[in-house]
Amino acid sequence: MTRGMRAEDATLTLATAAAAWRRSADHVDTPGGADDTARHASHELPFQALEMQRAWLDEASEGQLATYVADLVRVQAEGRNGFEHVSSEPMTEVVVTALMARRPLPKTGPVVLYDPVCGTAGMLTAAASALGANGANVKSYGQDVNQWAAAVASAALTVGAYAGSITAANCLTGDAYPAMRYDYAVAEPPFGLEWRHSSDSVREQHRAGKFPGGLPRLTDGSLLFVQHLVEKMRALADEGAGRSSSSRLTRSAVRTATPSVGGCSRKTCWKLSSVCLRGSRPTPRSA
Repeated sequence: MTRGMRAEDATLTLATAAAAWRRSADHVDTPGGADDTARHASHELPFQALEMQRAWLDEASEGQLATYVADLVRVQAEGRNGFEHVSSEPMTEVVVTALMARRPLPKTGPVVLYDPVCGTAGMLTAAASALGANGANVKSYGQDVNQWAAAVASAALTVGAYAGSITAANCLTGDAYPAMRYDYAVAEPPFGLEWRHSSDSVREQHRAGKFPGGLPRLTDGSLLFVQHLVEKMRALADEGAGRSSSSRLTRSAVRTATPSVGGCSRKTCWKLSSVCLRGSRPTPRSA
């Protein structure tokens, strides 16, 4: 169906076209240029592919629409051993299960769900669906430094009718939601990723009082993402301020983090974990 196109391009084109269909079906105003972009991109796909998708969307249930973009990403990724910015299905199931193990928040307003490194939003939308099934009024927010992933994620929210927004941004150097505080967070931070290219901004923020847990070694920015999540937790004094932060930690990450974690001292990491961490569970590399 997408012969002659890169899998990433085909995925984005189909997802964007599906989002345009959803906005049209719901009579929702289109963000500036969004549908023009979809029409331009659709010229790269065979007409039959778009017609097949539209016919399926017309008949799909809300439950099917909620997972459509995630399923599309998975199918397109199968032929190339996965995409870089996609969480695995087993890991998503583990995180959602951990998230739902807690009692629902006693909140009357929206429950804010956040992923600072959302990729294509598979984990974010799965968590939003699970919380919604428990009766929560969920607003989902995500950001990702990769433009392609953020665009696919934004389409996923639109097609699945999830409240919230996705922005292409680097949460460490240009947080897209500086004032937002979350009730729940799900994230799969890029462990072992160099932050050398962001060092000037991060060091400047650190001098201004951000990242109080300290700066890790340049070869692994894991601690920076942890501190970002800690900073954005809703204050305990706020209404229904229970919160949960779930993230992936591979066995290899545990091994390379000894005797320090992400370049910070054991004492610093103990302080962080004693205040903010309810539980930690290493997962197999294959997860």
